[in-house]
Amino acid sequence: MMAGEQKEYRFCAWTFDPEGNRLESGQGIQIDIEPRVGEFLKYLLDNPARVLSRDELVENAWPSVVSDAAINQAVAKLRKILEDDAKSPVYIETVAKRGYRWIAPVEHEVTPFVVGGSQPAQKTKFLVITLGLLVAVAVLSIFQANIYESGPEAPLPTIATLAEVVPVTSDAGEEIMPAPHPLGGMLA
Repeated sequence: MMAGEQKEYRFCAWTFDPEGNRLESGQGIQIDIEPRVGEFLKYLLDNPARVLSRDELVENAWPSVVSDAAINQAVAKLRKILEDDAKSPVYIETVAKRGYRWIAPVEHEVTPFVVGGSQPAQKTKFLVITLGLLVAVAVLSIFQANIYESGPEAPLPTIATLAEVVPVTSDAGEEIMPAPHPLGGMLA
């Protein structure tokens, strides 16, 4: 197992996970984005408040792309997802004849993790399973101890001998399995 870091970006009500190319809104809605759009967004977030020319974006975010149309598409897709208006932007500002600038405040969050280790959901699942197994072993141990103490020739304990039965009605013969009253709400 190797130690590493997972980087997340937070801006306004959004969180971006560049490893999974996933945006999450403040309401918990997760949106998977195309890898190229994710690379583009990551480069913008790594360079906030700086005007990035198309040439720089192509060179650093998408080395294999040579088309301005691809950059225009990426900006349009991000604006649509983020509900950002090009005329009054909150996130991506177009700087005429120069390029684009990320204008929202960005927080970078780096989370250390162990490669090959379990993620939080896997840890929770493991803990629940382990706890369930421990409870099952404890119950079986108590049951086994009751059998051992009563001796090998004693009859096996029944549910009635293991748990105290409390009557829920005063009618003779109906203490264990009461019947509902015909008018409802009470036991007969």
